[in-house]
Amino acid sequence: MNTQLVTLKSLMKSQLALMKKIEMLLKDEPVKLKSAHISKHSDRIIDAVNKEFETICTVSVKNKQVSDARAVAMYLLNKYTKLNLTEIALATGRNNHTTVIAAKDKVLSFMQIYPDFKEKVDKIELELEN
Repeated sequence: MNTQLVTLKSLMKSQLALMKKIEMLLKDEPVKLKSAHISKHSDRIIDAVNKEFETICTVSVKNKQVSDARAVAMYLLNKYTKLNLTEIALATGRNNHTTVIAAKDKVLSFMQIYPDFKEKVDKIELELEN
């Protein structure tokens, strides 16, 4: 069991490194946002979410860790920036504003049901406030 855990952690680190390389390649086409201030603040939110969830929330990967992180990023971008829903979707690697609405509902629901999830979101918000 211990060997499996070490192997799993190693695979997760490799996946994260690969996702970071993909992210760097995708940054050649930056999302055009309304102002540099908003863009800088949105990057700070996304970076804080990535750090807490130990993933990259803007890549197009279908797994729970990335999906939850992306939803939290959308929720926080909606809460702390003046970006419209379409801009938030684009900043997190999605195209449709309705994805942001669903993500906000998901995060609010998860925070009521799962204390550990709420703790992660609260930790990110506390970091953003400092």
